[in-house]
Amino acid sequence: MLVHEHTLVKVREDMLLDRAALIGCEVTIELHGVDFLFEKKIQGSNPPRGGQ
Repeated sequence: MLVHEHTLVKVREDMLLDRAALIGCEVTIELHGVDFLFEKKIQGSNPPRGGQ
């Protein structure tokens, strides 16, 4: 997988890698959830017209 260098973070040497991976996954999941809810709120505030 290729990622831009600005998306990387340094993991402290005393941090266990399994915990670092868990934190990284949790952040990604939470950001996706917030994005999903925001998108639904925007769509819900502008219902389609024409009786649909």
